Amino acid sequence: MSMFLKSALYYQRMGFSVIPIIPREKKAAIEWKEFQTRIATDEEITEWALQWPNANIGIVTGKISNLFVVDLDKYKPEYDPAIELEHFDTLSTPTVLSPKGGNHLYFCYQDGLTIASGVFPAVDIRGEGGYIIAPPSVNGTGKPYEWIVPLEGITLSALPASFLASILNKTSTLYSKKMDSIRTPDICTSPSLSSNVHQVHQSLSEGNRNSAIFTVAIGLARGKCDFGLAKQTIEILAKNANPPYDLKEAYESLKSAYNRIEKGERNIKEEVREYILGQKSLLEVHLKTTECLSSLSLYTRLEKKAAYTALWFFCNEEKLLEKQEGTRGLFRILDSKIDDALMDLTTEAEIQEVDVRLPLNLKSKCIISPGNIIVISGSKSSGKTALCMNIAWLNQDRFEVNYMNSEAHETEFKKRMKKFGPLNKWHIKGYKCHTNFEDYIVPDKHKLYIVDYLEIHENFYEIGKHIRKIHEKLGDSICIIAIQMKAGADLGRGGDFSAEKSRLYLTMDFVPSALKTRVTIYDAKEPRHEENVRGMFQMVKIINGCTLDGESDWHR
Repeated sequence: MSMFLKSALYYQRMGFSVIPIIPREKKAAIEWKEFQTRIATDEEITEWALQWPNANIGIVTGKISNLFVVDLDKYKPEYDPAIELEHFDTLSTPTVLSPKGGNHLYFCYQDGLTIASGVFPAVDIRGEGGYIIAPPSVNGTGKPYEWIVPLEGITLSALPASFLASILNKTSTLYSKKMDSIRTPDICTSPSLSSNVHQVHQSLSEGNRNSAIFTVAIGLARGKCDFGLAKQTIEILAKNANPPYDLKEAYESLKSAYNRIEKGERNIKEEVREYILGQKSLLEVHLKTTECLSSLSLYTRLEKKAAYTALWFFCNEEKLLEKQEGTRGLFRILDSKIDDALMDLTTEAEIQEVDVRLPLNLKSKCIISPGNIIVISGSKSSGKTALCMNIAWLNQDRFEVNYMNSEAHETEFKKRMKKFGPLNKWHIKGYKCHTNFEDYIVPDKHKLYIVDYLEIHENFYEIGKHIRKIHEKLGDSICIIAIQMKAGADLGRGGDFSAEKSRLYLTMDFVPSALKTRVTIYDAKEPRHEENVRGMFQMVKIINGCTLDGESDWHR
């Protein structure tokens, strides 16, 4: 079986629309427009393989393949690494290494985007109307395209909202010549839209109408144009398209744009507030603007401007901060409860270590002290609940274990319990809850709390706020918090915000090739014997949803 036939059938079975590419080139070997709306059959792919046995493989991007690709030409001198750091650094999505040293990042289909070159220096995009060369194709010198983050076992990520907003700004130019005859002075000069109105960079002709109308709709939404006025504008565009565009579909594009902007824009003011409160809870006295911007990954001019505005508000209106005169970019964090935070640093502590039992020989690597939070960050089906239930089972006779379950029905949860032992051997309290976990916490050194799991579906930075609320109520109790993590990521949802309050942070990632879960110590604030345990891991097989079949010790 030829390389082309084997690989093309593989991609086809994964739901991609494939086409043959002239060997060692990037040009399609066939007229391929029809494969933007249908996937080639096995017979067609076999015929192509007979005709071009050494053909390269093209995957049609766009809706048909549920695929959008960002092409980073890192080998070009104009490429700016800050683009990758700003938008893609924390993502795990299928990635290809191109023969010249660039990267192709595979994302879910992004409605409203087509193809464009140079959206940033040396950065191209491939959406509706395009295709990408896929491994194991080769270039003119015979060097191959290679997967560095493979398709198997990795879910296509959504295009980061920050990158989407940036390219929508970059790709807007002038209205097409066809629109010059349309007089809309009230819309074009409206001060509420200012320069935020996105203009069409392609003519409103068949094949381009949907993306052009959506681009304008995004601009109107970002400019906070009144929805009624925006609807009139889109109606004018739809009626003057060639041929006229269906009004119902045009209105749906407009609604989608407004919903996207409403849900997808960062609430930088709230992010800054949470950063201030997080620093305050850590008893920090001062806040530096540069550290705030860096921690929140605020890089663009508009993001920084929003952060500066928020800091001014928290100085002058909400009184969380006070500007330090004579020092640029430095604030004092105001706290009216300093006396309540006073620590007794001269009396020997009554309890130096909490005797909480942890699976996988974790106690040999770290110390758990009163008031500690342990975060278990796991990808889907990696065994977060199995680990949490093991902790509950091991500690139920020495602590009052309070298990807060947000996912499983009571009947399903009891089935899991019976895998450990009869129900009459369990002595824990169970609660079905999804939010406000701090309401269930009573500070007591004899209590152990397990949150399985803390769900955050959008505005992931807010996870730090929820964990902080638990921490403030915890006292000498111990709390285990499970959170979701994207497969292959270093941290759970919320990134660094999820790790701020944890004294022990574990990640769990299922490895399909090994049929095991990789459990890693991301951080331990109190390592035993002053050993550096960060990055140590075990490969663990989870049997019957309850038994953790790990290794004898942790290793790097």
